[in-house]
Amino acid sequence: MLRAKLATSTLSIYAYRDIDLVEFIERNSDVRFWEIIDEGFHRLNDDVIPKLKEVAAKSNISFSVHAPILSINLAESDSYLRNTYLKYLEKSINNASRIVLKFMF
Repeated sequence: MLRAKLATSTLSIYAYRDIDLVEFIERNSDVRFWEIIDEGFHRLNDDVIPKLKEVAAKSNISFSVHAPILSINLAESDSYLRNTYLKYLEKSINNASRIVLKFMF
């Protein structure tokens, strides 16, 4: 039987530039399941990923990752731009695989 868990999305704080994603999640560690929007101020990168993994291990938190949604257009007719978007999406998938330590089910 599949038992889905409700997650809190970082989309709720997406527009706030001065909120540090890792600190926010750590301060709200009572929330066990987080969906991270991999874009803008919350982009997964080599600085953020190890910190998220540490918080997750320490606080028993699980992540899911939502691919970029605002700055990407996979239906782009220009092949150069479409290929650029696909590379951007591929990087997001690779970065997501680095922090999604366990399934949320």
